[in-house]
Amino acid sequence: MTTIASENNENEITLQAEKEPLEEIKNEDIEEEVIKYEYQKKYTFDERLEEASNILKKYPNRVPIIVEKFSEDDDLEDLDKHKYLVPMDISMGKFMYVIRNKINLKPEIALFFHVNDTMLSATSLISDVYGKHKHSDNFLYCSFSKERVFG
Repeated sequence: MTTIASENNENEITLQAEKEPLEEIKNEDIEEEVIKYEYQKKYTFDERLEEASNILKKYPNRVPIIVEKFSEDDDLEDLDKHKYLVPMDISMGKFMYVIRNKINLKPEIALFFHVNDTMLSATSLISDVYGKHKHSDNFLYCSFSKERVFG
């Protein structure tokens, strides 16, 4: 705020306050949700949050996980469903095994899971991964990709 002193006719000094304009909030200052998965495009944040909250209330010992194929792997078979309710006490390796069977992957092709651009260890518990990497809508988003190991 800026204060200005001025004299009137009778040599009295009066103070006037000039209001400075408020800083504008620009759109680039507001952090927007980064949408990487088709599921996030299909449903609004509020819809996803409500659904995940209902799932967690109904099944407190399970984790809601969205699994999608990494977009660059065009020749890898896609899943028929992308939403999974997984027990907290199983390892990522067991969950990878389930997904591997669903996409009929040959034994010589390795399958890799990524969460938040991090490759996950097969020994990590689902509960630990969920605690560290869950999205603000309470879903855990995973992508999978492949790599040929032998030949």
